[in-house]
Order: sequence, then C-alpha cells, then structure tokens
Amino acid sequence: MAEYSNRNRAKVYQLNTVGQWDDRGTGFVVCQYLQSYGFACIILVNEEDQTPLLETRVVAEDIYQRQGETIISWTEPSNGCDVALSFADASGCADLWDQIVSLQRAELQTQGGGLGLRDGSLLSLTDRGNQLLGSGGGGGDGLNGMDGVLEQLPAPELRNIKALAEMLGEITFYQRPMVVQIVLQQDYVPKLAQLFATVEDLEQIEDLHCMFHIFRTLVMLNDAAIFEQLLRDDVIMAAIGALEYDPELHAHDTRHREFLRNGVVFKEVLPIRDPAILAKIHQNFRVSYIKDVVLPRSLDDNTFATLNSIMYMNTIAILGHVQSDADYLSSLFTQLNDPLVSANRRRELSRLLLELCNLARNLQLFNRNSFYRRLVDFGLFTPVARLVACDQADVQLNTAEVLAATCMHDPCMLRQFVLAERPPRATLQALVRTFTAQSEAGLKAQLMEVLRFLLDPETMENAEQQEFLNLFYDGYIMQVLEPLPDSEGSPGEADGSAAVEPRGARDLDNGVAAHAGPVAAEGAEEVHASGPEPVPPERPAVAEEGHTLASTFQDGAAQASTSASGAHSASRQAPDPNTASVQTAAVDRAGAGGAGHAPDTPVGQADPAVAQAARAEAVEGGPPRAAIPQAHAPAQPAVTTDSDDSSEEGHAGKVLVVELLCFCVIHHGYRIKYFVLKNHVMTRVLLLCRQRDKTLALAAVRFVRACVGLKDEFYHRYMCKNGCLAPLVDLLVANARLDNLLRSAIADLLEFIRKENIKSLLAHLYEHHREDLARTRLDDLVEGLWERHAQNIEGIAGPEGDGAGPQGPAGHAARDGGGVGTGLGRGGRPGTAAPFR
Repeated sequence: MAEYSNRNRAKVYQLNTVGQWDDRGTGFVVCQYLQSYGFACIILVNEEDQTPLLETRVVAEDIYQRQGETIISWTEPSNGCDVALSFADASGCADLWDQIVSLQRAELQTQGGGLGLRDGSLLSLTDRGNQLLGSGGGGGDGLNGMDGVLEQLPAPELRNIKALAEMLGEITFYQRPMVVQIVLQQDYVPKLAQLFATVEDLEQIEDLHCMFHIFRTLVMLNDAAIFEQLLRDDVIMAAIGALEYDPELHAHDTRHREFLRNGVVFKEVLPIRDPAILAKIHQNFRVSYIKDVVLPRSLDDNTFATLNSIMYMNTIAILGHVQSDADYLSSLFTQLNDPLVSANRRRELSRLLLELCNLARNLQLFNRNSFYRRLVDFGLFTPVARLVACDQADVQLNTAEVLAATCMHDPCMLRQFVLAERPPRATLQALVRTFTAQSEAGLKAQLMEVLRFLLDPETMENAEQQEFLNLFYDGYIMQVLEPLPDSEGSPGEADGSAAVEPRGARDLDNGVAAHAGPVAAEGAEEVHASGPEPVPPERPAVAEEGHTLASTFQDGAAQASTSASGAHSASRQAPDPNTASVQTAAVDRAGAGGAGHAPDTPVGQADPAVAQAARAEAVEGGPPRAAIPQAHAPAQPAVTTDSDDSSEEGHAGKVLVVELLCFCVIHHGYRIKYFVLKNHVMTRVLLLCRQRDKTLALAAVRFVRACVGLKDEFYHRYMCKNGCLAPLVDLLVANARLDNLLRSAIADLLEFIRKENIKSLLAHLYEHHREDLARTRLDDLVEGLWERHAQNIEGIAGPEGDGAGPQGPAGHAARDGGGVGTGLGRGGRPGTAAPFR
C-alpha cells in the first residue's frame, strides 16, 4: 500500500505542441509494483481530492532523465508525450529515481501497457476504478478493470490468507474507500479475528505473518468505522495479537497481549457509574498503546491524526461526565482535604487529580476554562498547602504538576486564591518553603515554574499586580534567597539592614541614588535605634522587621544621609580587623558612577601584589582566592570550595533560585532593583563562582548578564563600586586554556558590554582588570573593549578640559559629573569626592 508524505509532493508538467510546459496539477507521487498485474506504475494522486492525475507504467527502456536534484522527465513510449515531475523536496526525487533504477535493473518481464498518457494529455480520472490498467502499446489483451478486482474480497478462510494479504497490500490510495466499503458490508473484521485464533492454534508462521499484514493494512486504511470495529472488546485482543507477528521483528518475542491482560491494572480510585464512560476510558488506553507501542514505525501522519482524534473525542466525553458529576468532585476534594486519610489513599487521589488535569490540556480553550473553573468551585487549591508540605515526595510532585498545569492555563485563579486565603498566605508560604527546602530537584523545578507564572506581571491587572507583588516582596523574597551562600561580614545580609539606601521613590525614577558604605554594628544601632532588633538570616528579615517598600521610601534622603554618617562613625569607633574598611563614597546626581579612584590608595585597599598573586594562582589551576576585590566591596569571610549542600538537589535548588531571580530582574523593575541593591543579592550570587560545579558558576553569569542587559545605570554603579566583575574575570582567566560553556558565557557578557557601549563597566574593566584580561587569550574581544573605551574618552574630552585629564583613561570617572571615589570630581579638588547635590 502506498504511503505519502510531504517529501513525495510533486507537480506534474506536460510539454505542449508549442514547446512550453503546461502545469497539470500537484499531488503525491509513489512508484508501486502491482504484483497481481505484473508491472510497476508511477502514480500521482491529487493532493486536494485524492483523484489520480497520472498513472504510467515503468518500462525497462532508458527513457528517464534526472535534471538537477528535483526534476525527473521522460517521453511516453505509447504516444511520444514529454512528461516531467518537479519535486518540492530533493529527497523525494532521489527516492523515486532510486526505485525506477532498481526496477529497470530487475528487467521486469511485463506485457501490456500501463495507464499513462493518451492522445497527448495527462490522464485525469474522475470516476475511480472505471479505467483499465491495460492500454497503449502492447496492451491489446488488457487486464481486468479495477472494479472487477475490488468487487469482492476473498472469503476470510485459511486457504485464502496469502491471496487476501497480497490483494490488500497492493491497493492504491484511491482504492481505499472501495476497500473500506467492502470490509464493512461483509463484516470482515470479526471474521478475521476468528481466523487469527485458528491460525495461531495451528502455529503456521507464514500465515501469521500474512495476518500481521492484513491487520496492519486495516489500520492504515484510516477509516473511523473500521477503527470502531477493531477496538471492540471481542476483536481488540485478536488485532493486537496479529500485530505481534511482525516479520521484521521475528527475532524478538513480542507479548503485547500478555502485558495488557496481566501487567495492566485498571484502578478506579473513585467509582464511575456510567458504563459508556468506562468503555471510552478503556478505548483511550488501547488506542494510545497501539499508536505508541504496537505500530509506532508503521503509522503515517494521517492515521496518527485519526487515532488522536478518536482519543480527543473520548476525552471530551470523559471530562464532561466528571465535570457534571457533583458527587464525584465533592468526594475527591473532601478526601484530599481530610488530614486523617491514609498515605496510600492520598497518593492515589493526587494521581487522579493530576490525570484529570493532563487530560484537560488537550481541550479547547473554552472547554478547558470551564473545567478548571469547576474544579476551583469545588476547592481545587484548598488542600495545596497541606499536600505540598507533606512528607510524601510523589504526592508533592503530583500537586506541583497540577499547579503548573492550572497556572499554565490561567495563573489568576491561583493568584486570587492566595490573596483571599484564610489563614493568610498559607499556600504561598508552603510553595516558597518547599522550593527552598531540601527536596527533589524535579519538584523544585515545577515549583519554580509555578512561582514564575504567579509573578509574571503580564498576566496581572494593575490592582492585582500591586497587591500580589507587594505581598511577595514584603514577606517571601528573603526566603527565596535562603539556598544561596551567605556571608556574615556583608552588611544588609545578616540582619536585613540597608547597605545601599535609596533616596526615595522619586530619586529611583530619576536615576539617582545615594550609596552608603558598610555599617558596623554600633552604627546600625544608632541609625535604627527605634526599630526592632535584627533577626537571623533564616527568618524573612524584610517582612518581620517591617522594612516594606513603602516605609523605606518614606524615610527619604534624610535617612540615607544619616546612614552614611553612621557608617563613618562606626568605622572610627569599632574597627574590625577581619573586614576591609571601605570609605563611604557619594554618587553625584548626574554622575556615571565609575570606579575610578584617586592616586592615593584608599584606606583598607588590598595590596596590589597580594591581588596579583591570587590571580596568578588561579591561572595555574587553583580556585580563585578572591571573588570580590577588598577595595570595592565589603570584605567576605573565607568560603570553602565545597558548598554546605553539595548534593545534586542542593545545586539544582541554587540554580533554580538564580533563575527565578533573573526572571524578577527582567520583569519587576524597581522592586527587584531596590531589593538587589539593598541586600547585596549580586554579591551572594557571585559566591557561587567559587563552587566546583560549573552549573552554579553559569547561573551566576546568567544573573549578572540579566542585570547588565537591562542597561540600568543603578546596576552598573553597584557592580563598579562592589567589584562584581572580578569573580567573572578570575573565572575567565582560570579557563583561558579551555574551550567550554563557562568561558563562552563570560566572553558573551563582555561582548555585550562592548557592543552596547556601557561606559561605566568599560572604564571599570580598563582600570581594574586590564592585565587580567590580557591573559584570557581573547585578543580580539579585549582589543575591542579597549578600543571602545578609548573612543568614549576621546569623545568626552573637549576644549573645556572636562575629559579624562592628563593621565588619560585613569580619570574616566570625571565624565558626566564625577564618579564613585574618584580622585578628581567635576569642580572638585584633587583627592576629594564629588559631594551630594
């Protein structure tokens, strides 16, 4: 039987009397040998109505020519007409050419002309089966017409098995409707099922192979009425049994029936009283088993689509019955809400709910929305908090998949439930806690998708967006950070105090912020004397201390100035020998926030020789000794190379946390920007660069790339001030001799900085990492960075002397009004920093 696909699609042309090619139609081509007729034919079937456009006999003479990769032409021996087939796919043309050559080499001994071109025109049949296969040169005797061949099929008896298999195997595409009609009228399928039982008892291997071809042909007829007969309870096992005897798999012992009878158990978690619905459930399983296990290699696209259509219609009936059965849904959610239900029963109920949601994915939007709304009315989200927090991993995973399917359809349903939940926020608390706890990596991935759906502002209305995002950032964002490595010496991490205080919402909108240096314990107490005491990092410090977004913005610029003065006082009164004292730097309102510094070395700056030795050790193969330079960031305690949680689940949890933070950075604007700057989130993420697992370092690179990709000067100033590019440069130097993903990701980040001309980061790289980047073996990239930086300096320098100054690029931070800790600010004296304005 011919099977068609897009690679067989071709257009047929005929050469007219004036020497031009006339287009006679488009269809699908196959070269098929008809054993009962004794010759092979090239058949072209119309792609729209399946009527034959061309049928011509393949002759042994050398009349065929291949022009290029997509055209085959020949001259009909019977009438001298020139014909050409132009294929859409070169592979289809090559297949047909190979078949023609193979048939010619076999030197078929055939008599009688094939159906071809007569009277100078292409054959176009409108009445299927009414033309004769024998005509033209040498075909005087003729052959029986197609109608005669298909008037009836041999009786389904043992002596006719081979003839029936050959006849069904040789039908062409346009003969299928006639064969279907005969099979249905003669009630062929049940008789063939009985015949298979007889043949199997006799153990006739050749006959069993013929039965396989017969039943496979019945499936490939792609007719709904025949499928209905094949899937009957009294026929399905015989059909599957016949399909076990595939002659191409004779070396393998296939036992589909044994698996279906003994290995498959239908478990009815809640009783379904309608027998018709139960029959559709069983039929769906059998159809799925046939197309995925029994005949995955034989099904064409059309037959596969028909089987899917049968399953789809059954799914609509099944879910419609469940949706209309109030007792069924009430019993399901009542038992899920019952804390006394057994663990095994809870597992079965969660699997049932997941199966219903998986079936609903295939519904149309309207039907799917109606189904989920019905589930929500019966309390779909009520047991989520208990199920997600239970100690059964499979129940947790099933619940997470149900939430993911629901949020993929409409996250507003879960979001509205969380906002109206009593007790408040139990579901969101359970999701975040399970996401950050020691749980399976697959469960964390599902929960991360759920949180990402919930936090997507594109699916929120304005009022809902404000309410839900404020809820998340006030109470849960600190919990999300718990899996990341913490640093006890970093301000704003252990107690939630702000190392970088915004001057107010208006200043953030205008691109102006005031940065305060490290605040020691005494200074923090002076500034926040009226506030509550700090809490350990395991607790959500932002929510419990009341550092909400609104209250922080209300403090205004006065509190930022107080924090800065408190920092100076603390650094004088209680110096910490383990912490580098970084001088407080002010950012000018119009300044670019560069990382340039005065010729005099600031207090607490690391010895350049020590830093150079650390980087040299990294180049020799050891891990980087310092992820952040002491002169540009709060000092960090020594972090071991191995994480506190070196398990696969722990590493996966950290990567997923960083992915969620990247999503927030891209979509949440000022909320996440305030949080990142306030709590040194980038510093904590960059600590992952010290881990041996490269996936953690890649996650850190992606986070930095997300922040840089926003092209927001706030992030750029923070990175320059705290030396956040140093860990990435160290990794690039350490992987200079390797060609891996980590090196490529960091190089891509640097290329983005160069391409987008981020001036502050270019200047920071030039001043602090010029020598390190020279050892990365990325000469073209590094030269491009320095060339772009030089262009920036030349473009800024003017007759007024506002450029880099006599020392060249070292004075870059004076552009746009001064920078962080620069030696020369706009209008200032050497050795002083630009004041607040």
